[in-house]
Amino acid sequence: MKNCKSFSGLLMNLVPMVICLGQEPATPATQKAGPDKTEIYSDNLVMVSSEKGNHFLFTGNVEVHATNMVATCQRLEVYSGKEKQQKSKLPAPVPETEKKDSIGKIEKILAMGGVRIVQQERVATAGKAEIYPQEGRVVLLESPIVTDKQGKLEGFRITLLQGEQKVLVEKGPGQRPKITLPQIPDLGIGGNKKEASGGKANKDN
Repeated sequence: MKNCKSFSGLLMNLVPMVICLGQEPATPATQKAGPDKTEIYSDNLVMVSSEKGNHFLFTGNVEVHATNMVATCQRLEVYSGKEKQQKSKLPAPVPETEKKDSIGKIEKILAMGGVRIVQQERVATAGKAEIYPQEGRVVLLESPIVTDKQGKLEGFRITLLQGEQKVLVEKGPGQRPKITLPQIPDLGIGGNKKEASGGKANKDN
């Protein structure tokens, strides 16, 4: 029971780890980026801006470096919605620096192709990951696996819900939820019974 509680705790820690991809967390000291920055590297980058929002497409050896976390995949799509400005007769002027840096709230992130997310001793792998920062929801698809020194969790679809502190593992075609925990120590119940019965028989003789 202790192992199950411990593994459940590590899964809950995975949620904010993945959610931080949609925010601007601090980068590890080992990385070149300064504080409150997220760095994304890729072979190609396409940015498209519209009235509704922005779309960023990273392809080829994508790397995301954030707080104590490194994520890699082959394709990463980031969708952000532009914040609506409140209407007023005399709108407050917006600094030029804010105009350039503001990309709106990150609404959705799609990572595809050999997705791997590493944070300290915790690793999550999947063929595809859907991340919804505003909802605190992460969906791992295509043979997702979450591993830690405490064990391993597998399933057809793994959904992590930050606000509810809940992990949903669903079954799919030919794949059922599976959790692998450290080996339960031998309680020696069978051996004690044999020894007890043997000792009683000898005593009776």
